[in-house]
Amino acid sequence: MDCPKCVTIKRVDCNQIMTHFEVSFNLPPPNVIILDAGDPPSSDSAVHKCLEMYKNEIGMENNEYINVVADEAIFRRGISYCKTNQKTKMILGQWHTNKDMMMALITIFSGYGIFNMAGILGVRFLDKLEKGVDFRATSRVLELIWISVGIAIHIYVKKKKQTLDNILKEENNCVKVWYLYFQWASYWRAHWFGIRWGIFDLQHESLKAFSPLFPIAGKSNYARSVTYHIYCIENNPLLRKMLRTAPSINLTSPGHFFAYDEALETFGVKFVKQNVIRIPADGEELKLRIKATQLEKERTEMLICDYIGDSVQSSRPRNVQSRKEKIWELAHLLINAFESLNPLENPVFEFCNNLNDDGVNQLIIAYDIGIKRLQTIANQEIFLTESYTTIGRRARNITRVTVADITKMKKEKKIEIREEKEKEKRRGRERGRERGSESGRGSGKGSGTRKRRRRNINQLTKINIIEEIAYLFNLYNEK
Repeated sequence: MDCPKCVTIKRVDCNQIMTHFEVSFNLPPPNVIILDAGDPPSSDSAVHKCLEMYKNEIGMENNEYINVVADEAIFRRGISYCKTNQKTKMILGQWHTNKDMMMALITIFSGYGIFNMAGILGVRFLDKLEKGVDFRATSRVLELIWISVGIAIHIYVKKKKQTLDNILKEENNCVKVWYLYFQWASYWRAHWFGIRWGIFDLQHESLKAFSPLFPIAGKSNYARSVTYHIYCIENNPLLRKMLRTAPSINLTSPGHFFAYDEALETFGVKFVKQNVIRIPADGEELKLRIKATQLEKERTEMLICDYIGDSVQSSRPRNVQSRKEKIWELAHLLINAFESLNPLENPVFEFCNNLNDDGVNQLIIAYDIGIKRLQTIANQEIFLTESYTTIGRRARNITRVTVADITKMKKEKKIEIREEKEKEKRRGRERGRERGSESGRGSGKGSGTRKRRRRNINQLTKINIIEEIAYLFNLYNEK
């Protein structure tokens, strides 16, 4: 693999990073209890009923309380329940939060070339990437872009003999935009490492650093839920102590942790979704089928445990594929674009309408705007120092560009190129006709002149012959 001679790339071991943090304790596998299926959590009343069922099932004492980890939709609907029931505490599921962090990054940088970079890395279905259909694939693509951008920026800074702190002060818009991606995506990756390594402080501080990006990307629900989540953790020492002890859950292998909502989705809900195929006639039938599927999974795991000796066994093998060539290909294209006088001609930044002075300034000030919007949510809903209003909650502070918009721009450009070629062909035909008509008129005049000259010569020849014959005849008669 070729890399510039002026830059030395050092390999960073993850174990070296982990030495700076206190990794959570190795706890035994948890005791998982499957409760009865309830109504869909699509309303506040259904979520409140489910939380009440949890509280009654556990049977808490006077000084005890229950911590419920849920995705954003359930967390949002459980906030009002926790205000009236002090024994129930809600914790925002970090796996779903990490997924929406990825979607926020895609939304923010959609008009700056992120889809072009994904295409260079080999992504074929950009519409699936835009929607985040596959969590692992989307995470992998954003990680590869993050690595390529980091390589390109560090090589660029090395050549210019600058530091990363001075990038936002220079005039190169492309470097400034993708330095912000490298910085903000680092918060997302650190949050992911905090989940996988079971390090609460890394996970929590990374979420705090990333949180202002939720409102500017139009993620109003997550902006509100993350604000509540951070406030509850910052003001509850017992909860912080508990999460430092067990921020994630270990089910498969030592040192490999899952977020609580991720473990439930991967090893619980996913099995139910795969086995409940036919659409039930009503809600009661759906509950019965979910219960039957859960019992089937429980019996299967007991059988596996007896023969293998492991409580949970992951059946899907991991297919690790090297992407080094694509990473360096994208990195070299980025370096060429950073050093180019017109970077918009580079295929990486084709159809990037936001890559101008207004779009770059909009992106630079967006983070501070996000901090102010989060503070407004806290003042209106937690501290109650401002009157509550939802006006402007869903507004984006950046201009979003979808894959459909890029496809439309590509089609319009193809049509323009085709029309330009047709115009050139018409002009060429008209020039050819004009030349042909001119040459035709000229050749006709010349041929007519030649014919008249030949006719005159022939006539003169005939007259001379007749005169010669007459002269000879007269001379003969005289003799």
